[in-house]
Amino acid sequence: MNQKKTIIIDTSLKGVSLGLGLQAGDGFECLAWESFFSNHIAAAKLPSLLKNFLQLHEWSLSEVDTILVSQGPGSFTGIKVGLSFVSALGSTQENLEIIGVSPLECLAKWQGKIAWFLPATKTQGYLCLSDIDDRATMYVVDVKDGELLLAREGDRQDTSVDVLGGREIKLLLPWDKLEAVLEQKGLGYQRTSLPVATALCFDAVTGLLTNGQLVRSDELVPRYVRKSAPEELLQKKG
Repeated sequence: MNQKKTIIIDTSLKGVSLGLGLQAGDGFECLAWESFFSNHIAAAKLPSLLKNFLQLHEWSLSEVDTILVSQGPGSFTGIKVGLSFVSALGSTQENLEIIGVSPLECLAKWQGKIAWFLPATKTQGYLCLSDIDDRATMYVVDVKDGELLLAREGDRQDTSVDVLGGREIKLLLPWDKLEAVLEQKGLGYQRTSLPVATALCFDAVTGLLTNGQLVRSDELVPRYVRKSAPEELLQKKG
């Protein structure tokens, strides 16, 4: 059976995560993984980080069959850098398959019965959770006036916090405004550190890939809270 050399690139959190593995049929074997943390600087250095990572493991980019790249939600700058870089590779390397993935969606599917929150700004971010059929549902979160407002991604209709359904609540990154509201409502939660969050997302992506259950997209469209985009903030100020 032919094995596809695969690169995984995640820039949805602060920094960059890189992985190498082999795909065969619906299976996947992870060979290497490393994360680089230095806020937006790591994402800006993505080309050199990937080059050094491939050299370290004696891989050549010309031999790679597939690249899985994060399309968000998460860090707006990181997502845009990752997608732009991988798109450029696809335009110069023939037969390179590029697949977009959402690490947050993967995490919700991989670790069911947990409500995963991810901040984008001080008052907005995302919630992702899976249902009984292991389908991940994404919500945009707005923390306003001491209340927690939810709306399905792409839908303006507000949703009750009852969708949490007694799930365990975990925050991929610290989110002070949300934490204050959760505490006010008597809802317990756990906060994860950046290294742990990065590892959890990577494990979820590779786990679903190994089981042939990865949710993937052929459209490399970034997913982000619109008011977190720097150029849109500038337009608003202007």
